[in-house]
Amino acid sequence: MRQDVSPYMSGQPEPAALSARAPGVIMRRLDARDHAALAALLDTDPGRGVFLADTLERYGVTPPFAGFWGAFTGGGLVAALMLVGRRAAPFALPGADLAPLARVAVSEGLDFTMGRAAEVDALLAALPAGHRVLREEHHLAEHLPPRARETPISPPPATTIRRAVPGDLDALARLYFRTDGFEHLTWEHLRQTLDGRIRGLRTYVAETRGRLVSAASTSAETARAAMIGGVWTAPDARNRGHSTAVVAALSRELHGEGRRAFLFYLMDNAPAAVVYARAGYRVAGRWSVAYIALED
Repeated sequence: MRQDVSPYMSGQPEPAALSARAPGVIMRRLDARDHAALAALLDTDPGRGVFLADTLERYGVTPPFAGFWGAFTGGGLVAALMLVGRRAAPFALPGADLAPLARVAVSEGLDFTMGRAAEVDALLAALPAGHRVLREEHHLAEHLPPRARETPISPPPATTIRRAVPGDLDALARLYFRTDGFEHLTWEHLRQTLDGRIRGLRTYVAETRGRLVSAASTSAETARAAMIGGVWTAPDARNRGHSTAVVAALSRELHGEGRRAFLFYLMDNAPAAVVYARAGYRVAGRWSVAYIALED
């Protein structure tokens, strides 16, 4: 999920949908006793579950800024929902009933969700009339493990590919300011977001003659997987292989640590598809993103 999420107000009353039940499904807010069950559920598909698992591994089941909810069938956890403010991240086993969890999200004023297409379908189906939905369809892609004798992708001439350090913060902010995905952030908010990616996650950059011209970051990391995002190259430096080299280097580092690397991109973004294929990615599924607002 994007970094500019609103904090989850744990002091707010429990959503009214807590009392809602689907036949054969028990739904409740998760707590410390559910840690192992939630981790096992998310581990069934590390790529799809990476955003929830990142929060779980860093902060546990009851972080101060988010809430986890779960649906149980036959005593087993079959679906989960993470709420960060009004933003929802669903995860479910195939065929699991997400309707009770969807009602929780809607009761909290759902304004954003993303995940597997069927999971997003379930959340949107719970919306009452009067909502406007902007939905984007993406490919979810996974990095193929590099072969032992495979030659690493070479950077463009006079370019260094390296991991970003805190001293790169202002240069990174200049690269990203007012670009796609960051267009609504103030300069200071952008710097805070990028600082978190450098210090708490990781960012790789392409540097040409002292200038940062391309970058990519992880937006979530777990012991088994990571999601890459924020892939961007300055317009005057495109079509030279910078993005491919940056993404490939970041993905190789993750693979070397035993993490599976994933990313997603719009289905109609042909240039991105070429870049990621060259960097070693293959399409692994469909990923939906939805922005929700009340109609005027």
